[in-house]
Amino acid sequence: MRRWAAVREVPLPGGSVHAVVRGGRTVRRPATPRSGFVRDLLRHFERHGWPGAP
Repeated sequence: MRRWAAVREVPLPGGSVHAVVRGGRTVRRPATPRSGFVRDLLRHFERHGWPGAP
C-alpha cells in the first residue's frame, strides 16, 4: 500500500495566468482544458520509449 505524506505547497512567483506552487519535488499548476491532451501525449511518448517523457 502506498502512503501519501502531506506535502506543503509553496506559492512560486511569476505565474502570469495561473497560480503555480511547489509541492515537494514537483511544480503544480491548475488543470486547463488542454491538460488531458498533454497527459495523454506524454504517456504515448513514454510507451514508445521517448527519453524526453517525464
